[in-house]
Amino acid sequence: MVIQDDRITINHRKTPLLIRTVLISLVVTCGLIPLLATILALSIGKELHIGIFASYMIFWSLGAFMTRIVLWNIYGKELIYLEKEIIRYEPNYKYFKGAGSELKAESINVEIIHNDPEKKRLGHLRIQNGSDQIETVLQSDTNQLLKVKELIESKYHRQ
Repeated sequence: MVIQDDRITINHRKTPLLIRTVLISLVVTCGLIPLLATILALSIGKELHIGIFASYMIFWSLGAFMTRIVLWNIYGKELIYLEKEIIRYEPNYKYFKGAGSELKAESINVEIIHNDPEKKRLGHLRIQNGSDQIETVLQSDTNQLLKVKELIESKYHRQ
């Protein structure tokens, strides 16, 4: 976790090599299946038909989704921007960004959600105002989360 001025970066812990290898293999397989089906169909003398085009759409869509999962598992990080009137959350996949969210910085409540309630070593953040909330996904050390909680509460404490 890195805290710079008004930006908090929560980095993804490195995913095991076996999992990354399996995910990358699935992406490559999704890309190759329609191409191999096309080559096979043309080599045995069949014409191109709607099934071939449907396989491109299905497998390449699945491959694009799996690419996003691979990038999250290799480069994924969460960015929280503490701006004057809003708090913005943005998942970052290095080569593209996910759908972020934002909430107004009024009546802010920051919670640490423990993922292992007995040990309380790891957790993630939930930032709420009266109607909206931002919840991080990546686990972080509780001591670092306490620093972030204090930073957010001190910045937006206006009462």
